[in-house]
Amino acid sequence: MASNLPIPDNEKERLTALISYDILDSESETRINDLTELASEICGVPIGLVSLIDEDRQWFKAKVGIEVNETPRSISFCQFAIMQKDLMEVQNALNDDRFKDNVLVSEDPSIRFYAGQPLIDDNGFALGTLCMIDNQPKALTDFQKKSLRILAKEIVIEIQDRKKRKERDVYKKFFENSLDLLCVANTDGFFKKLNPAFERTLGWTEEEMLVKPFFDLIHPDDQAKTSKEIEKLSQGYKTVGFENRFLKKNGGFVWLDWTSMPDSETGELYAVAHDVTHLKNLVSQLESNNKTLDQFAYTVSHDLKAPLRAISGFTEFLKEDLEGKLNETTLKYFNLIIDRSEKMDSLINGVLKYSKESKSDLSNSVFDSKELLEELNQNYLHLTDFKLEIDPKCPEIIFNKVQFHQIFSNLIDNAKKYNDEEFCSITITYCSNGPFHQYNVKDNGPGIKAALKERIFEIFYRESTEETKESSGIGLSIVKKILESNNGSIHAESDGENGSEFIVKIPKI
Repeated sequence: MASNLPIPDNEKERLTALISYDILDSESETRINDLTELASEICGVPIGLVSLIDEDRQWFKAKVGIEVNETPRSISFCQFAIMQKDLMEVQNALNDDRFKDNVLVSEDPSIRFYAGQPLIDDNGFALGTLCMIDNQPKALTDFQKKSLRILAKEIVIEIQDRKKRKERDVYKKFFENSLDLLCVANTDGFFKKLNPAFERTLGWTEEEMLVKPFFDLIHPDDQAKTSKEIEKLSQGYKTVGFENRFLKKNGGFVWLDWTSMPDSETGELYAVAHDVTHLKNLVSQLESNNKTLDQFAYTVSHDLKAPLRAISGFTEFLKEDLEGKLNETTLKYFNLIIDRSEKMDSLINGVLKYSKESKSDLSNSVFDSKELLEELNQNYLHLTDFKLEIDPKCPEIIFNKVQFHQIFSNLIDNAKKYNDEEFCSITITYCSNGPFHQYNVKDNGPGIKAALKERIFEIFYRESTEETKESSGIGLSIVKKILESNNGSIHAESDGENGSEFIVKIPKI
């Protein structure tokens, strides 16, 4: 657009408002056409237009006496009309410096007279004009000017109402096609409006539900809880959420998860509900399965530990009873039986610990991670061949305190157990890594072979070496399980010779 052409100060906002009406390039509409034709009849002109001023064009929503649908904005008279609040009248374009050389004056339609009344919406934006055009010089009477202003206001009202109708149509389609249950309820305890999802979910028709108090459809055990939540809305709550069971037409019940809010003017309740019956059934089944697994774990533990204790105790008894009578090889076998029994007992305890980890208290709290690591370090201060260094930058975090302790005690014990140096050194450093707290646990041990960096986190995995014979293969798998269940992660880095580094990422909350 040429720089010397008139541009409203609020042009960007004006164009945004125009686009919001979704009217450009729309179909012809009877009401606006009739108002335009009436205006041209009153003004006694052959051409009447509702011209909407887009960024680079003027597009005609309604037209009388002309065939084209649009012309460039740069040659339009209307671009000048939207610069003022009231009617712009050009009685003879040949005498107006703005228009005497305009192609619309020198060529068809040979404009001489022009009158444009701005179409200004309720927010003060000039969307375009109701304009009257003649190829003869002319002047409007006061009556014609007044009529043009009134008709322009009516066209603006129609444009605004058109937008509201379209918005209502969108809401209606959303309301009718939503998979969730949408409703409006009165303060008298009856539904006022229901979408089709109610009938699909519950089996009741809308007519059947509108004549029933909605509390009659709520499971008796859930009525008090529902009433309490709804009462909160009258106490100033903007929204409430709750679950209850709703009666189906076939006699069964459906679990619904509700979100409800009040209309501050009418007191009506607007609510949306989602059928969570399947989820409730899954949770119930999982709880049942967990109980079964807990019982199974207890039974296995009891049935395995009892004979193990008997074997270990009986072997110890025989060893003591035959003291001095056993040769070196036989004594070695007796000790091997006792050792393997103890390993099996440790393994059973590890399995139980691993299975219970997912059912531990998952509540989070704010704590100083440096202080907790320092407390952990107290367990090792008596050792002369061990040192743990902790980064002073370790911050306060929000996490499960018990699980944090488990993570780092397992990592420290693991690094200490497999260290083959005369002096074991472990450092814990901290850095903020985007949405994560990152802790790096580095040791000076033998390192981890590349092929084993992932396998070490598998439950029961142990590398077959003399140094690992005391391990149950549970510790690192517990660490991995804790972190992944909290949307965190752990991985190991090592060149296989010069120590290992475990990178722990705990999500920031």
